[in-house]
Amino acid sequence: MESLWNLSAGQFTGAALALGALLMEGLTPDQQAQLGNLLMLTGQMMVTYSAQILFLQSRWPQEPAVTREQWEQLRRRLEDLERYCAPPFP
Repeated sequence: MESLWNLSAGQFTGAALALGALLMEGLTPDQQAQLGNLLMLTGQMMVTYSAQILFLQSRWPQEPAVTREQWEQLRRRLEDLERYCAPPFP
């Protein structure tokens, strides 16, 4: 499986839509709405964390306002999100 770090926004969106379409089959309308909201939230989190990492990469270590701790915390958040989004199969 390709790492989420290597997916473009378009690839991630396409994968999320395809996964969502597969998962929607057989669900009630309420379950479909919940799954849709979860996929949308996950996508928003990925974009937000990725943008923050790119911003910090452009500033650190030159920018004194960005600490190594901030950088590491954000990197860990994205790794946690990647694990959370990983499929439950090999």
